[in-house]
Amino acid sequence: MFDHTLKHALPATKALQVVQTFLRNARESKDTAIQMVFCEYADALLGHMKRTVKRPPSSNHSDTTDDNEHTIRIAIARAYLDHANLVADLGQVDLALNSRKRADKWG
Repeated sequence: MFDHTLKHALPATKALQVVQTFLRNARESKDTAIQMVFCEYADALLGHMKRTVKRPPSSNHSDTTDDNEHTIRIAIARAYLDHANLVADLGQVDLALNSRKRADKWG
């Protein structure tokens, strides 16, 4: 859905707040089409975040990065897991698997 560069880049913590808002709105909606749109927006924004937040170089990354970066990466992983659970509940198994894989890469 976000196939262009965002005009107003947000710091990672603010972008995560927007992702959580999309996911919360998806959970609260009773309309599955609207739920999917919110999930797509959340996934797209998470995808944009990977350009600004570095993934860990290995599975044991806590020694090489500061606590704030580590906290943000964990929050991204949790957002991907939340997204996975939501789309799985909507019957989108492939999307759920992809989000779980992304969560593993970030966490």
